[in-house]
Amino acid sequence: MTQLDKAVQITLTGKVIGVGLRNWAQREANRRGLGGWVRNNTDRSVSIEVEGPVADVDAFVDSVGQGLLEGAEIKSKDVRESEIKRYTGFYVEY
Repeated sequence: MTQLDKAVQITLTGKVIGVGLRNWAQREANRRGLGGWVRNNTDRSVSIEVEGPVADVDAFVDSVGQGLLEGAEIKSKDVRESEIKRYTGFYVEY
């Protein structure tokens, strides 16, 4: 990671569980070479933490929600800057 890197935490609400969001996030992050994780929360929201080059993180954030299964509905997307943790890959937390 360099000083040009960025880390964000994203929280999504709506119909975001059971719509392929975790698989999409992992594929998209791996495609862009980003590190972090994605998980379902007990309140039925989804959290994503992602880090990497600024342009790639910004593109990831902009694309969140694209390519989901029919019936998915994102009501809110909260994006907050986070501390860089130097993840070595992107994984799904269970």
